[in-house]
Amino acid sequence: MSEYIIEMKHITKRFPGIVANDDVTLQIKKGEIFALLGENGAGKSTLLKCLNHIYKPVAGCVLADGKDVGRMTPKERASFIGYVPQNTELCPGLTVWETILSGKGSGFKGKPSSKDLTE
Repeated sequence: MSEYIIEMKHITKRFPGIVANDDVTLQIKKGEIFALLGENGAGKSTLLKCLNHIYKPVAGCVLADGKDVGRMTPKERASFIGYVPQNTELCPGLTVWETILSGKGSGFKGKPSSKDLTE
């Protein structure tokens, strides 16, 4: 088991004409609270999409509990990493709690509880 629950090592992601992330390294220990702040266009959303392999970085690797996220199936990734899009208007009518849990994929059933966030 790794010391870090999430590691992003030397992540680089480019789009035509722009480098969105350039050699970014990030390590998060289990139980830590993490925030990613920056100006519009700074690459925050791109970095988070690389974390979940929605975007594949052109360099670097992403590890979840020491396992390579790029080699995981989507279901395996969902057991470690949830992703809620910035535009939550895509699912109108969801409560804040339901929106948060939607990032965990289809892993919860019935009435949401705080236990759903830790499983």
